[in-house]
Amino acid sequence: LGINGEGAEVLRRTRAWLMQEVALPDVQVPRESFTKLQGFVVDLDTLVSALDGRPPSIAELTALRDNLLVGMSIAASQALTRAVATTWSAAVPGLTRSAAAGYVTSWWDTGKTGDLARGIAQSAILELRQRVDMRMQATFAASGPRAGLTPSWRLEFDGNAEQKVPWFASAASVAESRAVAAGAPRGLA
Repeated sequence: LGINGEGAEVLRRTRAWLMQEVALPDVQVPRESFTKLQGFVVDLDTLVSALDGRPPSIAELTALRDNLLVGMSIAASQALTRAVATTWSAAVPGLTRSAAAGYVTSWWDTGKTGDLARGIAQSAILELRQRVDMRMQATFAASGPRAGLTPSWRLEFDGNAEQKVPWFASAASVAESRAVAAGAPRGLA
């Protein structure tokens, strides 16, 4: 992600300096046992890491919202929402950036963590289901995929030969089918 700018660079330098200066617990301990400074450093690390492309957990976002980012400007809130939406959409298969941004924005306003988790899961499942349905139709309807969609076939290479196989066939099943077609006993290919 790598959000840049003078403000982001100041945050990165501040985090680097504080990480060297403040003793943080080596193991997972309850946040309640942190000093205020330790909590600040952990929250700053979460913020900068999100800006740099590491997806934060919902617990980390909640801590950010409730501590470090109280009274944050609208522009800063929008930048953080974009960063979180981008990292989450890259980390969660099927989750689009626009869906993630909508859920994060809604969560930021309401604080309903259950709605955030449920919404993200449902959105990802529906998107993946639609992708699989379209691939199945393209595979079994004897037609190729529509423009912009994932191919319904892939090419498997075996030495010099290539073979067009359905997207869902495992490499092991393709190898076994080649062995059977070549007359070799099953399971010995």
